Amino acid sequence: MSTRQELAQRIADFIRDNRLTTPYGGDVNKAGNHYSVLFADVAAGTGVLDGVVNVYGPKFIQISYMTQYRALPHRANPVFESEANAIDFLNKAFVIRDFDAALAIPTKAR
Repeated sequence: MSTRQELAQRIADFIRDNRLTTPYGGDVNKAGNHYSVLFADVAAGTGVLDGVVNVYGPKFIQISYMTQYRALPHRANPVFESEANAIDFLNKAFVIRDFDAALAIPTKAR
């Protein structure tokens, strides 16, 4: 298994462990030159969340999402330079919903 695939698998494990899989998500797919993991949440009272984590390498992990959480941008595509920051963002933004802390996590300048 490649480094990118292992990294994507760890992110998929986090997504599954935190039930960001309603109605789909948590599977690792090879998509051209990267691996992707879908995530979603339509649980009652939480709004709608659809997204994908694209793993291009250990220092380029893009999380593209669309959400109705008012404290987050409706659509965004932040790029993280570490697995830890990407998972920290997923946790803070979509699991514990500490939106200010999620938005404070450093992203790659574009």
